[in-house]
Amino acid sequence: MITETWHEDSESTSLERTVPSGYRCIGAARPLPPDAAVESVHFQNHGGLAFIYRDCIKFQKKLLDVNVPTFEYMCGLATI
Repeated sequence: MITETWHEDSESTSLERTVPSGYRCIGAARPLPPDAAVESVHFQNHGGLAFIYRDCIKFQKKLLDVNVPTFEYMCGLATI
């Protein structure tokens, strides 16, 4: 598990570059506020989580029916 990834979504280039061959990644970005200037050169999305796992493991991300604006979380199920 990696914390403070500063990514916007699971297809982020920065996350893709950290995943070695034979592994996969699932991420949870910090939710952006409605007024976030994402097109700005100075924009940074602090926070974020990423779970990097071997591709022989099946990982399903589970969505919870909660709204937590102060931190990001990830819930899932891993099986072999």
